[in-house]
Amino acid sequence: MATKTIQKTAIVCSRIPKTGYMTIGKNSSGTNQNAQVTFPPLDIYSAIIDEVRLNMPWNNSSANEGFQASTTHQATVNGYVYSYPISGSSGTATVVLWGGWSNTQAFVVDLRGQSSNANSASKGYSQSPYIVVTYTPYTEPTAPTGLSASPNAFEGALRLSWTRGSNGTNNPITSQDVRYQTSDDGVNWSAEVSVNVTASATFYDIPGATVQGWSRGKFVRFRVGSISQYTAPVYSGYSSSVRKNRAPHAPTGTPTTNKSVYAPGETISIAFTPPSPRDPDSGLSGDISGYEAKMQDIDGNDYNDGQIVGTNASPSATAVNVPTTGFTPGLQWRFLIRAYDSYGIRSDWSAPTEPVMIGTPLKVNISGALKTVAEQQVLVNGVLKQVSDIKILVDGQLRNLTN
Repeated sequence: MATKTIQKTAIVCSRIPKTGYMTIGKNSSGTNQNAQVTFPPLDIYSAIIDEVRLNMPWNNSSANEGFQASTTHQATVNGYVYSYPISGSSGTATVVLWGGWSNTQAFVVDLRGQSSNANSASKGYSQSPYIVVTYTPYTEPTAPTGLSASPNAFEGALRLSWTRGSNGTNNPITSQDVRYQTSDDGVNWSAEVSVNVTASATFYDIPGATVQGWSRGKFVRFRVGSISQYTAPVYSGYSSSVRKNRAPHAPTGTPTTNKSVYAPGETISIAFTPPSPRDPDSGLSGDISGYEAKMQDIDGNDYNDGQIVGTNASPSATAVNVPTTGFTPGLQWRFLIRAYDSYGIRSDWSAPTEPVMIGTPLKVNISGALKTVAEQQVLVNGVLKQVSDIKILVDGQLRNLTN
């Protein structure tokens, strides 16, 4: 609560029988002598006015007198609905005035005396009447708190969230101002984009077209202001920045296969070295979630327009398996690996493996059963070796016997 005193040092009234004094009462004929005091504007904008009190320092000429008051802002204008009896030779009369006080206009108090003797003259003198206003001043609302943006990293959508601020005293939040900005390096920020939302809002979704138009790796941060009628917007600090999803890194080095010749129906296991760091957004929502393989002929042409021939949906994978069911014997293929993240964004392809052969295995009759030659073992320098591991010199180059 606060108070404001409007002191009248120069009284303006219709009758001034004594310099610096206001006379109210009745003349010798018993006719009321009224006085009028004009007070300046209250100048208490938007405050909750709890009480307006008129104080009359009083010098009484006769006992059992008093005065009545009304204001031009009352429904009962000039109704003199407030009264205060005076007794004794002096004192201070106080009347509590109520009504639709205007903060921007002067207001007028009409006064008249009253006496117990309607036929006799009576009057009193009041020097420097004044108004005391008790009011609750407005306060500014508080700023929003708990700012966060999600997800991080984001891909095609981004939600800005916060906890709404509290209303000010007699000054509620009427709307909120969301301001976001972007950066390529997290240091130098663009001009703010301002969006007005309702007073009750606790989040704002940046339009998908806007998000999708940002380049990968773009930083975003925001702040929110509480807007009210009587004070300037009160803003939060900036949120922590979040970043648009970036493409994963590709596997490093050259992937390898577990052997070089496969019969149709066998599974080719392609081992690779995961990237390090695994992903520009490692540990965030845009982290690597798996790997996939494609194959090319020995001239570097993609099989079936780059068809994916194998997948391992594990973020910690180090190999991708490719079944060869339906592969045509006699052809050679190279395999490439790439990573993909939780949003389906793909890395570049790795280097290709060495060529592998899809062939029909040579079989021989051993002890009445047909056996694949590559699966058999022969004694080489006193050591048993599989035929598929033996190399021979062909045109000056060592080649596997089963190639």
